[in-house]
Amino acid sequence: MWGTIFLAVEPDVRAGVFNSVGTPYDNLRLSPTFRAGSIGVPLASRTPSLINSPGLTAIDGVSVGPPRFNENLPLRDQPPVINTVAGAMEIQEVLDHMKWATQSASSLACAPYLRKNPLPGVPAKSVLFQFNIGDQITTNPTTMVVLRAGDLADRATLLRYDLAYAENPAIATNPHLLIRNIAVPSVAPLARGIREQIAVFLASDGTLTIHPEPMRFFEVPVVAPLPESLNFIHYSFVIAPRRDQCPGHAEVYG
Repeated sequence: MWGTIFLAVEPDVRAGVFNSVGTPYDNLRLSPTFRAGSIGVPLASRTPSLINSPGLTAIDGVSVGPPRFNENLPLRDQPPVINTVAGAMEIQEVLDHMKWATQSASSLACAPYLRKNPLPGVPAKSVLFQFNIGDQITTNPTTMVVLRAGDLADRATLLRYDLAYAENPAIATNPHLLIRNIAVPSVAPLARGIREQIAVFLASDGTLTIHPEPMRFFEVPVVAPLPESLNFIHYSFVIAPRRDQCPGHAEVYG
């Protein structure tokens, strides 16, 4: 997230790769890992408390801990909701204030300055965004917000971790920072593919984007429509069909 802000304002860095980028408060709210501590605790500490028990016990099939709350907010790809949850509107108002107050340090606010509308004295940047389907730390909907804000979907590579999980259900269900797992045999090929794409992109000064190996697990660029749902992977997970129906992708685009 900080890299998006840095590249938007720093004129002397020409190219950059962003791995697992989201937006601050919506991501904390939607992440099973951060939801309770980063959003639930502040809501509980208010006077009066805004915790509206029993709250949500799970998000997209993944359990969340206390303090639990229910803000009753649909995702972008879901239909409008008529609110029937007591206390949800008060929580929504606080969440709006949180997001408004942090926009000056938000990856969302800075995304348009990367390429679409560069700041004065700062050239447009060559960028590459990498993200994983079903990321439980940096959630897919908050990555999509950044890509839409900067018109950057054509510069995004999606790791179809759901397809990898379908081939090997013994791997972890959360693909966040898979790039670090180069020493884990079951996912090392994926981690190497991610790293190689970064290395080639930066070595070419942001002019060359390869299709990583194993090719069947990567969309380069991400195939429309953008994945607006959480897509969390868990042990009762049902694998969706491939989103791309063509026999393959071009190996390089630039």
